[in-house]
Amino acid sequence: MVETILAQNGLNTGCRRPNFVSAFNEYVLQTELPWGWKVPKYTKFAGDTNESTVEHIARYLAESGNLANNENLRMKYFPNSLTKNAFTWFTTLPPNSIHSWAQLERTFHEQFYMGQTKISLKELASVKRKNQESIDDYLNRFRLLKSRCFTQVPEHELVEMAAGGLDYSIRKKLDTQYLRDMSQLADRVRQIERLKAEKARNSKFRKKKEAKPPMKVDSDPLPPADATYVEVYDCNMVEVIDAAAPVKAVPEEEYEKRVREVYPNAEEELVDFLNRCKLKNAEVMLCPRCRAVCDKEATAGLQNVVPYAENKRKWPKARPNKKAWPYKGANWGKPITKGRSIQQRLGP
Repeated sequence: MVETILAQNGLNTGCRRPNFVSAFNEYVLQTELPWGWKVPKYTKFAGDTNESTVEHIARYLAESGNLANNENLRMKYFPNSLTKNAFTWFTTLPPNSIHSWAQLERTFHEQFYMGQTKISLKELASVKRKNQESIDDYLNRFRLLKSRCFTQVPEHELVEMAAGGLDYSIRKKLDTQYLRDMSQLADRVRQIERLKAEKARNSKFRKKKEAKPPMKVDSDPLPPADATYVEVYDCNMVEVIDAAAPVKAVPEEEYEKRVREVYPNAEEELVDFLNRCKLKNAEVMLCPRCRAVCDKEATAGLQNVVPYAENKRKWPKARPNKKAWPYKGANWGKPITKGRSIQQRLGP
């Protein structure tokens, strides 16, 4: 009796070596496969930190097929899907400690489930497409992340999430309400990228075709003789006056009085002139011609005023024509003396 109890607990009384005793009951281990069935080839779970226990359970049930309909067979062949650390863990379970599939699955999750492998729906919606990443690689990465999100989301909402991670230049041309699944989204993105590439290629070709030829510049436009000598002409210098503003002729005394108001007097200091302008609330400026200090308002009133002498003996022989002011100079009307031509200067 003692030897039987020790053997059931994995102890050998003869050579004192431990014997493996399964954690399943005897009736689970004695369950046979139906005639003609074969044990499936399972994907191994090693217990690494980057493996998901939920994915392994789902994969194990899918690979078991009809065998998964029998709970005893489902429990009996589950160790066939374990390897390395995971299988070592199974061998350390107490004998006859697992009585149902739900208990086995719960124990498996408690040992190997890593909470960080699960992502939230918010994290899934924040996934962005990387630079130089193809649309197929981006959608595959999105699907892998979705497998770690256990929230049930309709397919059209997943399409909108995936489209939200695309570049704005592509996203603005998408209408996700007409895209039912990821394959249609991938086809539409490929089409947009192909059109963008063709447009960029055509624009580059058009700019290259429309490029203007380099401008030709004559390095020697004039002969040396013509460039060295010029013909001399006489000309009259006139002052440009705004024709729109009428010019008023005033006596010389009044004109000199206005000039004294504009500029400081000879016996007046600059400080006195500034005080005089301050009493009149007048602005002070520098004359643009002589750079002297002057009264701004008085200068504006002096621009359209010209002096004339009341004494007729001071006038020139011909009175000036006020309508055509400024009147013509002393050399006005004389024929323009033309200088010698270049042929005359150079000689025969």
